[in-house]
Amino acid sequence: MYKILYLTTEKLEGIDLLKEDFGKLDFELEIQTVLDKKICQKSRNFDFVLIDFEVENFDVLKCFIESGFIVMLLQGCECKNYNQAQLDDKKIKYIPSDFFWNCLNYNLNLLKIELENFKKIKDLELKNFDMENFIYSAFHDLKTPLFTLQGFLANFKEKYYEKLDEQGVKYLMSISNSAKRLAKMINDVFEFFRFEKVDYKFEKVNVLYNLRVALDEIQVLLEDDDIVINLVGFENKDVFVKAHNLFLTKVWVNLLTNAIKYRKDNEKLVINIGVNDVKPNFYEFFVEDNGIGIDSKLHNFIFELFTRIKEKDEEGTGVGLSIVKKIITKHNGKIWLESQKNIGTKFYFTLPKYEIEN
Repeated sequence: MYKILYLTTEKLEGIDLLKEDFGKLDFELEIQTVLDKKICQKSRNFDFVLIDFEVENFDVLKCFIESGFIVMLLQGCECKNYNQAQLDDKKIKYIPSDFFWNCLNYNLNLLKIELENFKKIKDLELKNFDMENFIYSAFHDLKTPLFTLQGFLANFKEKYYEKLDEQGVKYLMSISNSAKRLAKMINDVFEFFRFEKVDYKFEKVNVLYNLRVALDEIQVLLEDDDIVINLVGFENKDVFVKAHNLFLTKVWVNLLTNAIKYRKDNEKLVINIGVNDVKPNFYEFFVEDNGIGIDSKLHNFIFELFTRIKEKDEEGTGVGLSIVKKIITKHNGKIWLESQKNIGTKFYFTLPKYEIEN
């Protein structure tokens, strides 16, 4: 049963009958005629606040709204101390008083649906909050024993490495590499969830400048003479998108790092980075390489968490492309790929054009 608090300055007749009508639709009604901020603090157990439009104390109304209550105003003939702009600003629901009471069953049924949806949203927000706390707690709980393990491995290597036979060295290196990979996976997973929670502040971003920042960031990986990078479609034109500057850099870094990581042995790596102006409100970008390619079986799963391009991948954690998709999706863009094994891969993604708002 849902609980409704009805605030009014009017003296009501037939209160018991009114409560009975509400009760038939699983609503428990309580009526208050004394209006002050203490009511808001005492009313935490109510699901909905119904306020008579003649209530003159806007501070009380504001108190309920800021406390997270669903608020509905019954619209009377006049509004003395707050105006339409204030109501619209607070996104308050309001309805003509005669219509509400004359069609009580209809309005209460609509209200019930809204309350059920509101409850589902609140439950989902609570679950997300619990999940975030769990992720942060698990991240720190996993890091502590891992640091301890890596510390013991370093001490063991320093003191006993010379005493180990060939098989012992092999075991030690295997354990050390596994610990490093586990550390990277923990950091990558934490970063993946961080991109979900962070506030995305979009601004005007010069894509070519942003790309150059990404290339500088991975300069060490590009020092190989057998890597060639071509820019396509950027000639004599500035490309501006509405994006988060740092996160767009992350997209370039992840896609380019992937291309370098999964190159063919003993073959020059060619990476084409381009832009197509083929959509009215979006630019289409691509990163194309002539690397080992991606098996067609993975095309539908490659952006899912922990999906790795190679089955025996000692470096990848299967998180990088998931982060890329999350960032692009947050920008209302799309990402997809074309790839053939042993031929190469071409990742496409779209971003909204920056347009000056009138």
